[in-house]
Amino acid sequence: MLGSSVNAYVALLQVMNDAVVRVGSLGYVRLGRGFLAYVGSANIRRPYLRVLRHCRKRKRVRWHIDYITVRGDVRVWGALILSGVTEEEVYNALLGIKGVEPYVKGLGCSDSVSHVTHVFQVGCSGWVECINYLVKQLMHALRPVLVELVVC
Repeated sequence: MLGSSVNAYVALLQVMNDAVVRVGSLGYVRLGRGFLAYVGSANIRRPYLRVLRHCRKRKRVRWHIDYITVRGDVRVWGALILSGVTEEEVYNALLGIKGVEPYVKGLGCSDSVSHVTHVFQVGCSGWVECINYLVKQLMHALRPVLVELVVC
């Protein structure tokens, strides 16, 4: 698969237990049990490689989201890759979706100073329900060139 030159993705994570996590320069962050959506950009030829990195538990901790995804009590289910759509567009779309709320201020968005966060809490009870809901809402809001689901 050859990606578009502009790709954003939404990774779906599940926090199994309430926890307090140290997230680099951000300090300590409280994570509640439930589903989270993380917005990222993957403006590379094979954007699925960025998503697969999130799926791995063993990796060099480099970004805010890595401090969360390496935890044993956090499951990365996969991600939607949205070709032809920018990270900014996905961020703005998520802000307008019912049941999707900004989660931790400053988390994952140090390179996007106008953004509150790149992690959103998603009000759903299962990963399939979450993915289906996000696909439906994002397809309606953004009309991406291509949507791919990468499952971890």
